[in-house]
Amino acid sequence: MRDRLASRVAGARRLRREERGFAVPMVMFMLLAAFAIVTVGLVASIQAQGGTVRDQRTKSALTVVTPPSDSNGQAIPVCYVPVSNPPNTVQPRTPLSGGWCQPVTGANGTGTYTYQVCPSGPPGPSTCAQAGTLQVVSIGNTNGVTRRVDVLAKSSSGQQIFLDAGLKSQTNIALDSNAIVQSPSSAGGNISLGSTSTQLCGLSTVGPDGTLSGSGGYYAGADCTNPIAVSTVGHQSLTLPPVNQGDAATNNDNVRITNAKSSANPQPIPKDLISGNKNDVTWNPSTRQLSLTGQKTSLTLTGTTYSLCKLTMQQNSTLYVAPDQKVRIFFDSPEHCGLPAYDASSGTSQKQTAQMWLESNTRITASGNTGDPSALNISIYFVGSTTIPSGVLMSSNSDQNAACVQNFVLYGPLTQIEMNSNSTYCGVIAGQSVHLDQNAKFVTDNISRTVVLPGSAPHYVVSRFVDCSAAPASPPNSGC
Repeated sequence: MRDRLASRVAGARRLRREERGFAVPMVMFMLLAAFAIVTVGLVASIQAQGGTVRDQRTKSALTVVTPPSDSNGQAIPVCYVPVSNPPNTVQPRTPLSGGWCQPVTGANGTGTYTYQVCPSGPPGPSTCAQAGTLQVVSIGNTNGVTRRVDVLAKSSSGQQIFLDAGLKSQTNIALDSNAIVQSPSSAGGNISLGSTSTQLCGLSTVGPDGTLSGSGGYYAGADCTNPIAVSTVGHQSLTLPPVNQGDAATNNDNVRITNAKSSANPQPIPKDLISGNKNDVTWNPSTRQLSLTGQKTSLTLTGTTYSLCKLTMQQNSTLYVAPDQKVRIFFDSPEHCGLPAYDASSGTSQKQTAQMWLESNTRITASGNTGDPSALNISIYFVGSTTIPSGVLMSSNSDQNAACVQNFVLYGPLTQIEMNSNSTYCGVIAGQSVHLDQNAKFVTDNISRTVVLPGSAPHYVVSRFVDCSAAPASPPNSGC
């Protein structure tokens, strides 16, 4: 028994010695395996970091290749060459060779860039950008990585935004007291038909969460036929681009009004035409405020671009546009004009602060319609303000081209528009809000709905983005 026990103890000791010998290579193998795994991960990490560095440089080059906007202090590229004209007249401009602006270079702290712009006008479409588009070719360099891209952007200036609706409001449209709208309409918020006598004629839309409500009638036909339920109204978002008046505040035909008021004999030219008592036309060229107050007094505009802060018309006065003339009237912002805020709660305050105030059988009209849908005879634009409310008031039998034979635009996405007291308007309207009351009537026509807004550079959106070969080329978009 003792011999067998001693033999078993000795065997166990030998087994433990043998296991200790096996454990060492096993541990070493496991360590080697772990080291191999870590090494693979480390190598992958180093490779990833290297790729990330290059990717970061490439992205940095792409960031640099996107030039800063003019609002950030970037110099505006020279795109047109002024043409000498007599003093106090609009200066025509011609595009540079090929339509491309001069190159602009700079740095943004990450790298350097060079870009060239091809705008579409004025004076008209160029060879490298169609109407309503903007093409930019830009080269950026960061830490030796260079990228060249070609971007084509489209602007609301190339769109006929009234094609789907002749009456538009950034917020709400309200109809009260026998008001009639004979046009498809679109509101970013709600449309309300306040009384049974109101009529909204034409398929319309409200905002995504908006409603068409009220006791008035809603009709599918613009001629107020085929009544339909208000619950069938469409829903869509609406964003009206701001007015881009360009240099109209300083480069305009206002001097023609000044010359028309001159008492010199002969009067200086060019000049607008006054019919009736000249003293019933009040004009301040410094404040850009124009007032027509006399019976049967009229002012005929003979220029193409005017910049006003305020227009007041009373007592059967008329603002004419010369036959076959295309006129744009820009109302500058309340801040630049030094005007107080508009208060819709008081009629007196409306008269004092509204930038356009028409009453007592007043009329704005043009003559000599060419019938050309591309012609834009009378266009009135309100720059407005995001901080100072501004408004337009048309009342007391005021008439804006009621015969519906001309193109007529009233556009103020930051301006409150009110029509009441038998006022009639024919053309297209867009405002921050639109209110029709007391027998007001709005009618649109096919010619007016084809109008194109002036350029809105801050609202270009990218429609094409392509990489080009890195080397500069001529013309700039070659190799893209």
